[in-house]
Amino acid sequence: MGDTDQDLLDYEEDDNETQTAGDAINTAVAVEAKKGGYVSIHSSGFRDFLLKPELLRAIIDCGFEHPSEVQHECIPQAILGMDILCQAKSGMGKTAVFVLATLQQL
Repeated sequence: MGDTDQDLLDYEEDDNETQTAGDAINTAVAVEAKKGGYVSIHSSGFRDFLLKPELLRAIIDCGFEHPSEVQHECIPQAILGMDILCQAKSGMGKTAVFVLATLQQL
């Protein structure tokens, strides 16, 4: 009987560790949301868009590291000259889509 009780205690400790890791992730997401940033599901950077070196340098100098979701979806299409229609909250980078695509095509 004693061994069974010990096994149950081990399982409970594992569950607590899992919950702690999940809580840490939720806390990180909440902190990022409080900062006014976004949590991207894409791991790409602006380099993946194959922009002109001058544009990449300017993006990095401005402190941008990763495109937002709307930028990730729209910049490649805009660079190819396709018509795009995007809708996102204020501050998510819609103007950057327009500017980067325009400057890339010059």
